[in-house]
Amino acid sequence: MTSGRAQGNGDSGVRRWSEVMSSFERWLDADADAQDRLLADLERQDPELHGLVVAAIRTDRDAESLHFLEDGALVDAARSGGRGAESTLLDLLGEQVGPWRIERLLGVGGMGQVVLVARSDGLHSGRAALKMLRFAALDQTTQRRFAREGELLARLQHPHVARLLDVGESVDGRRFLVLEYVDGDRIDDWCDRRRATIERRLQLFEQVCDAIAYAHGNLIVHRDLKPSNILVDAGGVAKVLDFGMAKLLEGEALAGEMTELTRVAGAAFTPEYAAPEQFSGDPVTVATDVYSLGAVLYVLLVGHRPHGAADATPAQLARAVSLDEPRRLSLRVGETTGDTRRIAEARSTSAEQLQRALRGDLDTILAKALKRDPTERYASVQAFADDIRRYLDNRPIAARADSLAYRLRKYVRRHRVGVVVGSLLVLAVLAGVAGIAVEERIARREAARAETEAAKATQIANFTSGMLAGIDPDRAKTMDRTLIRSILDTAASNADRELAEQPAVRASIEDTIATSYYSIGESEIAVSHWQLALDAAKQSGGGPGPQARLMAKLSRAQKAISQYRKAHVTATQAVEISKGLPETDADSLYAQSRLAAVDCVLFRSQVCRDRFASVYALERRTLGEEDAETLATLSGLAAAEAQLGNHDVSRAHYAKAISGYTARFGASDSHRLSIITQYASMNDATGHYDENEKLLEASLPLARAALGEAHPITLETMTWLGITFNQLKRFAEAKATLLRALALYGSGDKSNGFTPMSSKIGLIDAEVGLGEYAAAEKHAREFLVLVKDMSGPHGDGGLSRSILANVLIHEDRFEEAEQELKAADAARLPRSPGATANLVSRQTAQRFVDLYTRWNKPESA
Repeated sequence: MTSGRAQGNGDSGVRRWSEVMSSFERWLDADADAQDRLLADLERQDPELHGLVVAAIRTDRDAESLHFLEDGALVDAARSGGRGAESTLLDLLGEQVGPWRIERLLGVGGMGQVVLVARSDGLHSGRAALKMLRFAALDQTTQRRFAREGELLARLQHPHVARLLDVGESVDGRRFLVLEYVDGDRIDDWCDRRRATIERRLQLFEQVCDAIAYAHGNLIVHRDLKPSNILVDAGGVAKVLDFGMAKLLEGEALAGEMTELTRVAGAAFTPEYAAPEQFSGDPVTVATDVYSLGAVLYVLLVGHRPHGAADATPAQLARAVSLDEPRRLSLRVGETTGDTRRIAEARSTSAEQLQRALRGDLDTILAKALKRDPTERYASVQAFADDIRRYLDNRPIAARADSLAYRLRKYVRRHRVGVVVGSLLVLAVLAGVAGIAVEERIARREAARAETEAAKATQIANFTSGMLAGIDPDRAKTMDRTLIRSILDTAASNADRELAEQPAVRASIEDTIATSYYSIGESEIAVSHWQLALDAAKQSGGGPGPQARLMAKLSRAQKAISQYRKAHVTATQAVEISKGLPETDADSLYAQSRLAAVDCVLFRSQVCRDRFASVYALERRTLGEEDAETLATLSGLAAAEAQLGNHDVSRAHYAKAISGYTARFGASDSHRLSIITQYASMNDATGHYDENEKLLEASLPLARAALGEAHPITLETMTWLGITFNQLKRFAEAKATLLRALALYGSGDKSNGFTPMSSKIGLIDAEVGLGEYAAAEKHAREFLVLVKDMSGPHGDGGLSRSILANVLIHEDRFEEAEQELKAADAARLPRSPGATANLVSRQTAQRFVDLYTRWNKPESA
């Protein structure tokens, strides 16, 4: 590094600059009346100096509007790239500071001023940003801080860190730093101007993480990360600037270095992006930079800061950051802020698609990075970046969403108000939270002071939706089932009692409650709550899209409990009501996919296939092939192709869907495991029993570990494994597996919301294979009674009578068997192009052959 002093003609310019800054500092320290008098005196005595001081005041106010803080002159000036600064403060063109010639002012802050300079000594060429202390900042501590900035920057040589090029001292004794000049925009402005997608923003953010991880590796914490400290050039290369408030980690500090210098420096930060420990004065660690990076990424993704309104004061920000967890990304972008459409367009997408893209993994990643407790954040910036890379690569992320119990504890600590708060606090007692009576009284007093019922309702909806959204299949195993049911039952009771006059809020909460019940396998209860949600949505005058989606969800639950006819009517209504929506509207597509799913169950195979194919084509175009909803539709299309007998096409679709879910969500994802059971059904129809055995035996332990043994998807996996054992003539293993599944289903009732028909059929086949005919007949007759109570294809397709006939044939009760087979044949479904649609008819025909062969009546066969 070199040290230079301005010489020759530069002396007069520097002296004039000193006069300007001296007058400006006096003006800063004066009250309003004294400020006016000082400017009036300057105008009389030295009009030129007066003009320059007024320009300095204007620049300072501009800087303040951009939230300049102490060392922030360089970075915050970058928002405008210095444009327009030529007319401010002083025309310094041509003045010399060491080997650098000043070209124009970039910015002025509380402690420093920054100018654009060019190398002028002939040894090198190029531009740089020169940062110099102001006269008011020449106390010993500030100078030591400034010197420390140079020392820290000298340690950092990284492609995404603005490099230190030179240090020196001006003719009037002020230190200066010469830094790499980045001709670019703030990272958020750069992304918005180029309509950067979420993926592109994440890729750019990875560069920033790489730079900060490198700084941490050199035992340096930045402490003031914000969008204006991160510039991106025209080529899309990010540079981190302004390590003026950085500090050495304690492990590297020399004796005496962590005393007054770092204590003073520690008090300076930008509130909008500061971590909670910076407000409280707790130790600053690498976790502090993790938090600030999370705040920066939050802005990049949703266009809003994690905390506080745009005009929030530092005190308001401090309270919000210290007491509140930030809103989830996907919920924040969905808020009615007046600029949601603009934000989405700046990300080359729609508001709906943006919310969908942020839901799930990105919600979880940002929630972890922005934890109030530093120990709960990512352990390092590298770990944070690794999860971003996993997300971009469609691999499972390391972070895990908060458990329901965790959020309950956080809720109680924050004393949030709301109409249903009393019941939720009572539920917290079930989780072992102490002192609940006191909390309830406090909460109720706060609720009484709430400004409006509308505000309370919004808060309830937001809280309840966020709280209950934690009950999903992939986390159900980790929660106490009794606690979950208690939470849902009490939330439902309070919604019914407290929200009768607020139908819009009621619709939202009932939808969330229904979704939670459905996710833990309580589909019958979910049906009632989706019906309540739909009724409330109609009462509130909700649009066709939300109503169509609620109808489609209701249809899904009706299908799950074998109410196929009702499910078809409901799904048809959903499609009808959504006809006025754009063809790519998410609610319309969802309604069509639900109707297609019911069409398949009703053996309307060609209609099912055509509808799924249409939805899949639209979703591929609008959402992409790897989107979860696109993959779900692809699995439905695979099922339809299997029904039509197009097994090779079906096999390819299933393989693609399973691969997509595995890559994006992992092998234990509930949707992937569910699709495997569908794939197993096709394999069973095509005789691929060995493949089924391997696939299902690998899936069953994953389902047990991820979802719990009693979860419907686990039971479906267990059931198909038992059926596969039957096909492989391993009847004892089949019986044991299927009996276990039936026991978990609840002795054959609908306690889990799914009718265990396949399990019962499989058990009867296993008992016949073992020669246990009495038990098989008993179970076959129970099955016959069960189907009489159901509406749907199995209720009138002759399936149960054909099964009973098979048992009777093996018992040599030929006349009774003949009667049952004739009844089954009379009840068969009309023939259709579907392969599965004719399965019962084919089985019945084969059993007629078996009957007459064993009965010794070959002529009848």
